[in-house]
Amino acid sequence: MARFATHMHLKTLFFFLVWCAAMFYSVSPAVASGVYTIRDVQASKSAADANKARQLAIDEAQTVAFKKLMRTLVAEDDFKAATNTDNDTIAKLVQSFDVDDEKIEDKSYKARFNFTFGADSVKAYLDGKGIPYTENISPTLLVIPIFQEGERIVLWESPNPWRDAWTAASGKSVAVPFIVPLGDLQDIASVSVEDAFAGDYTVLQQLGMKYGAERMVIAEIILEKNPATQQYSANVILRVLLKGEIVDRKKAWFQDLQGTPEQFMPGIVKEAISRLETNWRQSQREEAAKQAVEAVEQVLNVSIPIANMQDWLLMKGQLTKFDLVSSLDVKEISTTDVNAVIHYKGDFNTFKYMLEEKGLTLEDIGGRYLLTHK
Repeated sequence: MARFATHMHLKTLFFFLVWCAAMFYSVSPAVASGVYTIRDVQASKSAADANKARQLAIDEAQTVAFKKLMRTLVAEDDFKAATNTDNDTIAKLVQSFDVDDEKIEDKSYKARFNFTFGADSVKAYLDGKGIPYTENISPTLLVIPIFQEGERIVLWESPNPWRDAWTAASGKSVAVPFIVPLGDLQDIASVSVEDAFAGDYTVLQQLGMKYGAERMVIAEIILEKNPATQQYSANVILRVLLKGEIVDRKKAWFQDLQGTPEQFMPGIVKEAISRLETNWRQSQREEAAKQAVEAVEQVLNVSIPIANMQDWLLMKGQLTKFDLVSSLDVKEISTTDVNAVIHYKGDFNTFKYMLEEKGLTLEDIGGRYLLTHK
């Protein structure tokens, strides 16, 4: 088979580049039915008897599910604070759960769980901690995985460990859902590996229509094996297509990969998904901040500690240049602090988050907020 991709020297390891926010459009909230659902959480526990083992498994599984949910809703910087709670609190957020593949023995219990969290309860929990969140999900992406090693370039044929890794990960991302084509006879007949490499939209459009995805990601991985070390290097190229146009093209480089392709490719896919989710949350917060500029004005009473007048002038300068702040009224000033009223646009969580992005923190001190530098 002719070689369709150009080899590149794999000398340096770069971590995955963040995908452009422009590659997504906002869609309906993930909680249209008022719930968040986290599926396929496995847990296995042993105890003095099966009932105790079952309860331990449920506790562990709901904690894992809760953390997965927080990964979807909050920024990485807020994850630790969002998940800093106990099992009793998490249990109150769980609306229901169901169990599959139960295996019960005298002193052990193993099962897969699907948890449903009440959206209002979760949002109230995060509001109580002062943690901003986003609940929009990205449009579904159709991932077309092309695997190349030496002269062998495959899309549908087996073995294709790259395709297998993406298929195994499908359905595990809540914020950025994606699907991988089944590779059935219809898929094989409609799209060849050459078509995929070329990004031929007249052909790929049929595949997108079949799977209900307007945006596609042509995910290509090129492997090279070092004969001396028996370790692999990987060049990953991601092309994002929308209606036939390449709207984004990113590369990632990996070297000194341990094990077989079947062993290390899931990790590369996991990294890609993590970056997609992080970028999606960031793009949603940026969009919320833009919308907040045109939103209803809010009022916030703040106390700003100062050591000298220069401290106050620095803080004042930051606030007056902040897009969300429409005005700043000083009520009282002393040698130790300034009491002021901030008039801002948008909701409090977005305002708090954007302040933190600029190195400022808000702390509720009862009736007003303490505004300080980080």
